[in-house]
Amino acid sequence: MNEIKRPTEGQRLFAVQPASWAKLDGHGCEYATNMNAAYRLAAELGEDAMIWKIGTQAAMKWVRVTPDEVVYPVTN
Repeated sequence: MNEIKRPTEGQRLFAVQPASWAKLDGHGCEYATNMNAAYRLAAELGEDAMIWKIGTQAAMKWVRVTPDEVVYPVTN
């Protein structure tokens, strides 16, 4: 089972993984508690990364980050 961490009420949680992965992988992603940390993790991947925002009920794709640190809304 692909278990995804969930934040407790009032906390934020983001997941970072390669953008080439179609679905959020709760075991393969890296977790961050704020966007600055998520951007740093994305930059360390050295490839296009997807930052997911994790809610208490669901996760959603938030932004795509390139190795040059260009940020695209998920709609692109």
